[in-house]
Formats: sequence, C-alpha cells, structure tokens
Amino acid sequence: MVKHNNVIPNQHFKKKWQFRVRTWFNQPARKLRRRQARAEKAAKAFPRPAAGALRPVVHGQTIKYNAKVRLGRGFTLAELKLLWMSLQLSCEGAAQPFAVASSGLALQWHHPQQQQQRKQRQQQQQQRRQQWRRQRRQQRQRQQQGEQQQQQQQGQQQQQQQRQQGSKLQGIQAASSGSAHATRCGSGWSPAAAPATHHPRSSGALDHPAIGNAHDDSCSRPAPALHELCYTHEAGIPAKLAPTIGISVDHRRRNSSLEGLQANVARLKAYRSNLVIFPRNANKPKKFEASKEEAAAAAAQVKGPVIPVVKEAPALEKVKITQELKDFKAYTKLRIERMNARLVGVRAKRAKEAEAAEKENA
Repeated sequence: MVKHNNVIPNQHFKKKWQFRVRTWFNQPARKLRRRQARAEKAAKAFPRPAAGALRPVVHGQTIKYNAKVRLGRGFTLAELKLLWMSLQLSCEGAAQPFAVASSGLALQWHHPQQQQQRKQRQQQQQQRRQQWRRQRRQQRQRQQQGEQQQQQQQGQQQQQQQRQQGSKLQGIQAASSGSAHATRCGSGWSPAAAPATHHPRSSGALDHPAIGNAHDDSCSRPAPALHELCYTHEAGIPAKLAPTIGISVDHRRRNSSLEGLQANVARLKAYRSNLVIFPRNANKPKKFEASKEEAAAAAAQVKGPVIPVVKEAPALEKVKITQELKDFKAYTKLRIERMNARLVGVRAKRAKEAEAAEKENA
C-alpha cells in the first residue's frame, strides 16, 4: 500500500519512443573522417613531425596537480638562451632524426654580415632618436622663452597703466596742495628708473646642467629585462629562428626552478642532436643545412609526439627490518612526545620556582 499523500503513479509507456531515441550510427563514419583528416594533415606537414612542434615539459598548476608533468605551450626565452647551438646540425648516430623542411619557412638566422647591418640600423635609429629628443628640447625652450617674454610684456603694460593712473592722481594732488609738492613729484621720473621685475621662471633655468640631465633621464628608455632580450647569437637559439625549425616558443612563461630549466635545456639538446634541416637549394646547401645524403636518409616522417614525456615510476627504498625496529612502539612514542609538548610551560615554571627557593635558602 502506498503511504503518504504522493502523486499516483501514472507512467505513459505507449509513446513512440523509436522516433525520439538518440542514435549513434554515424560513429564509424566520423572515425573514418577523423582518420583521413589526420592523414591529410601529416601529408601537408611532411617531412616535419606529424604531431607538430617540440614542446617543453611543465608541471601542473595547484597543489593537486603540481606533482604531475605534461607538455606545455612553448619554451621560455631563458631556456633558448642557455642552449649552445652550433649551426652544424647533423643526424649522426640518430635512430630517427626529426626532419624540418625549409620550403615555405622563413629561416631568420642572422649571419655575421647581417648582424653588422642590423647593428648599423640600430645605431642609425638611436642617432635619429637622439636628434628628435634634441629638437624637442629646443622647441620646449623656445616655447618657454616666448611665454616668459609675453609675461614680461604683460607686466610692463600693467606697470605703465599703474604709472599713468599714479601720475593722474599726483596731478590732482599737486593742484590741490600747491606748487612745492608739484616740483617734488615732477616729471623727472622715467620708466627706466623703476625697479625691474623678476619672474621666478627665468630664461636660464633650462640651461642648468642638472635640469638638462633630468630631462635626458626622463626621455631615455629603461634597461631591458631578461625576457625582453629576444635572442643572442652566441648563447643559444634565436627566438625568431626556433619556430621555423620546429621548436615552440612562449615568451610569457617564466622558469620558477633550476631543475625545470635544466630539464628543458636537455630536451632541446636532444632535439638538436637529431635535427635535420632540409636545404632550400639542394645544390648549394648552407652551413647549418643538411646535405643531399642526410636529407634522403631523414625522409621518414616521425609519427606521434616529438620526444614524448616519460613518467618515471618512483623508486622504493628497501630496508631490512631489525630487532630494534620490531621493538619500537610508535603509538607510545607519540603519546610521550605529546605529553612533553603539553607540559613544557608547567615544567619550566616548576624549575624556576625551585631555583628561587634554592636562592632563598642559600
């Protein structure tokens, strides 16, 4: 018997469910379509690795996942800078080299002549920047001098007006008081005899060396930080060259530990040792490009992720159980230490009182 004031069961089982049921008959066709798309993508990327660029090994976020490692977005600029990369890249002793075709890629490796041209362009830009700052400084000085002249002219006009008003008042007073006062305040006074006014913003303020240096410091750019140094040619892989040879770069990520930095640098070295760059011109390969024989040997495409993450199992340390370990009572030890921690203050008080009593008796 149904208890309580519930709804009476009245299910409708005679609906046309076969018209409303969700089927999954397109699953095999989707599987085939995804497989064909992967094959087309790998064919377009040939002879590059089918999985894409090399990615670093990073730890997960939060305390829940930070013990696990996974593939990240890209290598940091510090990792690329620490890697010493020679331009003679070969696949000697490599079981399966990573081939990178240069066709369709803009390799931006700067040769010594290009480096010199780049330095000259930077010097020219710096000279133009300094000239622009000098012109701006002169323009500001001219504007300030013009403002000062206008202020001086306005001050002189006001003084002349005040003098005219004062002369009128003096004439009225002389007419009323007599000729003696009129001769004392006669017309011998001239504007040149009036004291000159001094404006706090003098024209020589901008000529002061301290003010000029302060202006230069305000216009100059701050020293670039480590992450702003895009690449160095002696220390590692240029940040602009790395994506063209199959290395992903993330300029936002920062290295928070030395171990992670060293692990990713070792990963880059392993990738570099197996890297083969196909020449643009097979008849005239460059110094860092592979020859015809090396390119033909590395024609096989790498399947799967490039240098996959290997999760090492934690090593267990085995210890022989001794009689001392067998006789040790962990629970009793814990209870004793808790009691000692609880009675620290009481025992210190008792010891202090005992010392005071000994001093009094002595």
